[in-house]
Amino acid sequence: MPKIIVQFSLPIALIEQGYYELLVQNKRVNINVVYEQNRERMKQMTSFTLESGGGGNVEISRDAHGIANISKITMELPGTENQLSGTDLFETSSSSIKLECIKYFNRLVEVVRYVSRQYWITPISLREIIELNVAIENDEGEKTGLWSFDFENPLLFPLKTFEQSQVRPTVDRLLKS
Repeated sequence: MPKIIVQFSLPIALIEQGYYELLVQNKRVNINVVYEQNRERMKQMTSFTLESGGGGNVEISRDAHGIANISKITMELPGTENQLSGTDLFETSSSSIKLECIKYFNRLVEVVRYVSRQYWITPISLREIIELNVAIENDEGEKTGLWSFDFENPLLFPLKTFEQSQVRPTVDRLLKS
């Protein structure tokens, strides 16, 4: 049966890596979570440079801010006839497919929160999806890509951040103006 394959990135590492099968409203969805080392953020936070091909990965338990890792998510979604023909997917923005992904991913978050009692794990929103790739896969495994970038999200391009202590004079000045 044809399916929609969605791959996206989250700038956080909330859910443990692995393969998850969900059943939501009689729809079966497969979710695969893989961490990717966030070398830029680690360097910014620790002043250490992580070399690729080194001796392993840095792991931080409860890495909700993506300091060590970002999450790469792959979802296999059931599609409607119009989605599988491409008409619905081409006529709408990436937001509609994102909303579908958010619904399923947040169900996973909800169950993990409940079972683990880690209530600080928060649901994701549209804003957190920073990279999007959507494809339709037919019964023979052939994929037809629809889009592979998401210009709706301001977090797509890495932004240089500043320590609050460095920008405090500017903050104070703006607060008084």
